[in-house]
Amino acid sequence: MNSEKLLSRQWITVGAISGIIANILFPILLLTSLPSYIEIFLASIFGILFSLVGFALHHLLKYEKITILTQLGAIFIFCSGVIFNLMLMVQLTFKGYLQHYQDGITAQTDIDLLNWIAKTVDPVHLGMQLSNDFFTAIAMLLFQ
Repeated sequence: MNSEKLLSRQWITVGAISGIIANILFPILLLTSLPSYIEIFLASIFGILFSLVGFALHHLLKYEKITILTQLGAIFIFCSGVIFNLMLMVQLTFKGYLQHYQDGITAQTDIDLLNWIAKTVDPVHLGMQLSNDFFTAIAMLLFQ
């Protein structure tokens, strides 16, 4: 077996394993309440796994035909994984810091201020989520 095919097979194996781990991690992150440091660690792994799956998908599809579109799809999925990782880190760290400041606050003006900060700053991660969705959608179209 030539080295290029061996490398592709290794990428496909890494992608399959990454996909399985990501499919286990996502429900855990979504449905459980873990200590914040564990949640942040697992979330950071998820973004990396997402990116690896994209490269593996490119290597799998290139057996059928290799095109610039599949290569662009791999690049877009990689970017999507990075953006997803960034979005999760912003979301989880903001949630953790906000909770830290909310604990023990009793003055209504302080509560109102923290609520205003949450309404103003928290939507940043929603913008990152839209960017992630955009990159993922383009990648899926390119992989077709």
